[in-house]
Amino acid sequence: MDTNKSKRILEQSYADLLPEISDYIVTNDDRFRALELSRLLSRAIDRNINELRAQPKLLRFYQSEVLKLKFVCLPALGDKEVIGLIKDNFCFQFKLEDYNILAKIVDKILSILVIDDRNVFKEELKKALLENNEIITADYEIKYVKDWVKNYVSKVGLDKVDNLIKAQYLGSFKGNKDISPEDYKKLMTLFNIYDFLNLPSDLPEGFDEEPPIKIDGKLYIFRKGVLDPVLENKKIAAAKALLEETTPQSISAFNQQFLASQTDSVSPLIQLETSLKNYPPSSLEYKAIKQEISRLKAAELKQAQKSDVKK
Repeated sequence: MDTNKSKRILEQSYADLLPEISDYIVTNDDRFRALELSRLLSRAIDRNINELRAQPKLLRFYQSEVLKLKFVCLPALGDKEVIGLIKDNFCFQFKLEDYNILAKIVDKILSILVIDDRNVFKEELKKALLENNEIITADYEIKYVKDWVKNYVSKVGLDKVDNLIKAQYLGSFKGNKDISPEDYKKLMTLFNIYDFLNLPSDLPEGFDEEPPIKIDGKLYIFRKGVLDPVLENKKIAAAKALLEETTPQSISAFNQQFLASQTDSVSPLIQLETSLKNYPPSSLEYKAIKQEISRLKAAELKQAQKSDVKK
């Protein structure tokens, strides 16, 4: 965006149009366009920062729109940018309907190829939470994200979490007049993320991928250190035939067959995301389709990052 075009953000007509566009991107979890538009807006804000500082309400509006888009494309952001989001704007995610920040963080970590680097990144995210000064429970005696994390660790423990102790800890806040149901859900999100980050990626419990494994003719999914059996049912008969050896080639064959059966009027990514809702997470169809969705989104984000570098 050149200097003249960047001046458009000072126009009221542009500000009026932007929420409709960004809301569409968020609703459709369009990471490619979220990354592209967030970069575009960030550059425009930087180039017009003096004029925007004279209009603080408009500046806050654009900053909020950028944050919204960054949370959508979180897996495509650089490590420092993600750490900054968690440190300074962790609670912003709660403004986004049906947003799953843990899934976004997992996708980001999966993009880090070296296991040791994943562990370093997890530690940096934990540190960011421990430095977060946002208010997450306005009416309770503990208010800030960092203080809730410290309290959680002191009561539940720093090592592998005992689910019974965690359940008792969380249960003690249910029904508390100073912690609303919405606050409770926020705390659950915070603690679940901390638990995930607290498991090193080189331990079986912290293994980020969920590969299919075949043992004695039976199929399992290796999930967080546990072999989850894939239960037999009629719905997965066709997929099982294609995935009998559970190789990348056989999964690709399933994906190609699935896509060939769809109409041409809708993009493959939308078709896959729509069909994913028809299968249980333990099914082979779900696993294969999920993998193809990740591949397509990774390709889109890689292309977006290349385009961003060229600008």
